[in-house]
Amino acid sequence: MRTCVSLLLVLWAQPLARSGDQPITEDARLETFFKKYLEDDFRHRPLEATRLGDHRFDHLLDDVSARARAAGTERTRKTLAKLFKQIDQKKLSRSGQIDFEILEQHLKRTLWLAENTRPFEDDPRIYNDYITESVYSLLTQSTLPQPVNVRNCAARMAQIPKVLAAARESLHSPPKVIVETAIRQNRGAIGFYETGIFELAGETPQLSALRDVAKKVAG
Repeated sequence: MRTCVSLLLVLWAQPLARSGDQPITEDARLETFFKKYLEDDFRHRPLEATRLGDHRFDHLLDDVSARARAAGTERTRKTLAKLFKQIDQKKLSRSGQIDFEILEQHLKRTLWLAENTRPFEDDPRIYNDYITESVYSLLTQSTLPQPVNVRNCAARMAQIPKVLAAARESLHSPPKVIVETAIRQNRGAIGFYETGIFELAGETPQLSALRDVAKKVAG
């Protein structure tokens, strides 16, 4: 899925094809549609936005509750329907048609996965991205000033209990081997919040603004 979204991000950052100096009306509409879709998607999936270099939502963390996931699936379904209603493929340039097909296939794939797979119910490892990577990535990949990253880390860490609550709500008898792997990963996550996070932040645990919230997460 990340590959598809990365392609869409490229389309967002770069204007669609133009014929000479004149904008193609339907291509411009498609470009606007892309931007609105990605803006909405990033607002609902802050971790993915961070991964793709959009740091406006670094202080937020995804709502992965069953209710929020169902709402996300419905948004995808509606977006796919709107794509065909709002954009006339026949009026697009060839480049625009290719861009249209990329978005169409991305939405269909996202919808199919949501309707036919159950990672949040069957695989506890999926929650580790939100518990650990969401914070780790801010300290290792973000280009924002370190004090800003530290504040964003603290804000995200404060939302981790909601992720844990969603895991308790959604997980139902996952395979033993996956549970064992998740347990080992969780041990690493605890170590990260006990010591590793302070090393990456360049702070000492005793003086760090992350100390109290990190202690709660590790505990």
